Amino acid sequence: MRFVSYTLLLLASSLLIIACDPGPAGLALPSQPRLDLLDAPVRAQFEQAYSRAQKEMQTGSPADIAVAIGELGMLYHAYAYPEPALQAYQSARELQDNESRWHYLFGMVAIDLGMSGAAESAMHAAYRLAPESGVIALRLGQIFLDRGLLQTARDWFAIALKDDRQSGQALAGLAAVDLENGDPEAALARLSRARELMPNEISILHAMGNVYRARGQRKEALRFFEEARSSAMLPQKRFTDDPYMQGILLMQRGHKRFDQLAASALGQGKTDEAIAHYRSALDAQPSALDVRHNLALLLWRRDRKEAARTEFEHIFSLSPAYAPSHMFLAFELGMTGELAAAEEHIMLALEADPYNLDAQLLLADFLDFSERSAEALLAYEKAIRLDPDLEKAWIGATYSLIRLNRHADADRMISNGLMRLPASEQLAVLHEQMRELSNHDSND
Repeated sequence: MRFVSYTLLLLASSLLIIACDPGPAGLALPSQPRLDLLDAPVRAQFEQAYSRAQKEMQTGSPADIAVAIGELGMLYHAYAYPEPALQAYQSARELQDNESRWHYLFGMVAIDLGMSGAAESAMHAAYRLAPESGVIALRLGQIFLDRGLLQTARDWFAIALKDDRQSGQALAGLAAVDLENGDPEAALARLSRARELMPNEISILHAMGNVYRARGQRKEALRFFEEARSSAMLPQKRFTDDPYMQGILLMQRGHKRFDQLAASALGQGKTDEAIAHYRSALDAQPSALDVRHNLALLLWRRDRKEAARTEFEHIFSLSPAYAPSHMFLAFELGMTGELAAAEEHIMLALEADPYNLDAQLLLADFLDFSERSAEALLAYEKAIRLDPDLEKAWIGATYSLIRLNRHADADRMISNGLMRLPASEQLAVLHEQMRELSNHDSND
């Protein structure tokens, strides 16, 4: 990936936004994004698709224009330019409203942009045109699940499962409804079946890990999280089970090469070169949150904090609940005394993943650091429930009780910790200290 230096020469050589003549009923193409920093094959894709759409707008039938503009929208979609993709899909919908895929793809981008009402309307239109499509039913189920309309979500996931009895995604959707309804056992049963059908699906493995972690079965949870991590390293399938999205995947030309170059440069201590490669990856795939997060961290460590903040703001504009960035900023802002902002980021990370043990422990440490001992105690106790083998949580809870002058409770806390972790040297030392404190209290 490359670091972008916007020199006058580069600006002068960049491709201009193409303004085309309006088509039928005042229809106009979306503006082209910058292309000069993209890979040559990607530039060629955009140029060819745009030229084809321009030509069809001058001489083609409404159906031909719809296909050309819709496929241009698919290219925007593939490279994460959501606004022009939405505009292109809307034009295609207007010109060819009997074509299910334009409604569906419009709905997919609307979901990404947080336009829930528009997404629902578009998906309903797509389903009316293709009532046999379990994929559309899946998307409708997810829309209603995100809104908290659990029965409606369940109905749509059930339709998707009826369409395809082997749909791991439909089972995972029903499992999510079970979890929201407070039935982890039913959720686990569905997820186990989903895993049989889709053994390397990261989202299913991660969901199973969360269920086991919520049940306090830490070892099982860690096993599934490790499987999810290992699965992420496998070669990714070229096609999905979603026929509407297969065309999108075909248009992608991966940004991974630049990501790998950045990692190699960092391994050699060439941070400026790594930043440049990260920039190039984001030119090719602006929505790659992990890449943007790594770039932001690197900029922050190089004391280019304003540039790093810009990248973090971009991350949150794409995914407001992106936990890794929230946790990093919480720690860094806390260290510099920006406590209110640090706490906000911790809570956003936990809102995104209530069972995130690292975020829970970070919250507890933050509250302890802020001398809010009663709140810190509750946070440490929750961390213990999430992971009873977490030594630091037992120690933190004990110190919180000491600061609250609840010495007898502190003694019981550390004793319970030692019963759970009898080999812990730190807990043993603290236990001796508690005995001395208890003796001192008795003498007084």
